[in-house]
Amino acid sequence: MKNAVRPWVIAFLIGTLAQVTIHCLAGMTPEEFKRHEDYKAKANSGDSEAQTNLGLSYAKGEGVAKDSTEALKWIRKAADKGHPKAQYTLGYFYAKGDGLPKDQAEAVKWYLKAANQGDVMAQTNLGLCYAKGEGVVKDSAEALRWIRMSAEQGQPMAQYTLGYFYAKGDGLPKDQAEAAKWYLKAANQGDVIAQTNLGLCYAKGEGVVKDSAEALRWIRMSAEQGQPMAQYTLGYFYANGEGLPKDQAEAVKWYLKAANQGDAMAQTNLGLCYAKGEGILKNDIEAYAFLSLASGTIKEAEYGFEYYNERISAEARFRGQQRAKEIQKEIEAKIAAAKAAADR
Repeated sequence: MKNAVRPWVIAFLIGTLAQVTIHCLAGMTPEEFKRHEDYKAKANSGDSEAQTNLGLSYAKGEGVAKDSTEALKWIRKAADKGHPKAQYTLGYFYAKGDGLPKDQAEAVKWYLKAANQGDVMAQTNLGLCYAKGEGVVKDSAEALRWIRMSAEQGQPMAQYTLGYFYAKGDGLPKDQAEAAKWYLKAANQGDVIAQTNLGLCYAKGEGVVKDSAEALRWIRMSAEQGQPMAQYTLGYFYANGEGLPKDQAEAVKWYLKAANQGDAMAQTNLGLCYAKGEGILKNDIEAYAFLSLASGTIKEAEYGFEYYNERISAEARFRGQQRAKEIQKEIEAKIAAAKAAADR
């Protein structure tokens, strides 16, 4: 009887193993679980930094099952104490309707609190709210003030946006050289939209000396990270031999990547490639499907769609319509998955 294992020891081991198994099955690493438990202990003692991190771990499902209610509870506790990251996050929750009803005015209120404490993401989002008139009266001067404040501290989204303001003359005089300067700052930090726009500046010679090699370098960098406008542009470069040898098959490959993310120009060009058999086998069904998807946006697609509508059989039209619906479903699923990944 001396070597008998006591019942409470067995129960403890079973409970512990079950807990570990649950976390492993959920894809959580032991490090994430430990971090979450540390945050929880400190949060319960009133540490606002830990409360913020605990809320974020619930929001992202890191070390614990994802739980919007718990995320909101802990983020709000820290935000009410004045923690800037929590205030920004609470604003973001209101903007996205994450765990509570969407409320752009409340989002702006919390972004402002965090922005006034120097939180660069809050400054960026607040600037975008002023630019779009979301939750606040549209105000180009205020948008520019907050975006510039964040951009000058190195926040890449703000740097890209400031470049965009210069390119469009939004709240300040147009200045393509300043646009390219700010795109470059953001592009060097990995902002894919900035990389795309910088590549287009080099391709057109806007704000910089025209340079096909630099245009190709930045566009390819962005395209390989999945940015649809860059993917379309890279396809266009291949189709027209801009900065590299003409290659219709490569053009089709990149048009397809962008088209499957909903890029209307890529859908148009891909539809025309299928129609003409350029870089891919001629296929009236695929041509009809992609041209129909883009026809509400791009005139050239509309003309192509009308051409097919008049000349193909009723059966082919029906198959094209069904194919268009399939493609649209796939696009919507990809967009939803990308949004979910971004929210994490």
